[in-house]
Amino acid sequence: MSDTLQSLASSPPSSPSPPRRGRPPGTPSAGRGERFKAGIAAVEPLAVGAEEAAGLCGIGKSLWHELDVAGRIPAPIKLGARCVWHIAELRRWMDAGCPERERWETFKRTHG
Repeated sequence: MSDTLQSLASSPPSSPSPPRRGRPPGTPSAGRGERFKAGIAAVEPLAVGAEEAAGLCGIGKSLWHELDVAGRIPAPIKLGARCVWHIAELRRWMDAGCPERERWETFKRTHG
């Protein structure tokens, strides 16, 4: 046995180290924005952007934009420079058979 291995084998066992607090070793630290996002990730959003709305309806973002320009999807809600769609409205719209925007707006007015 080499001298190094023999000295390790003959040395008394070290006392266990105290338990670590916080994240496991090797886990990167989350920045403030990432912690905030992680804190709200469990909350279901009320409205989504074009990419998410398209995904909910099973189509791509570019087709979603084409349908929006053509007036074939529900009207978006403007939030500053951003357009979003209510998830609940998208579900009702799909349940109604995806009518064009004008028919959908009439349907909403008459059916609440």
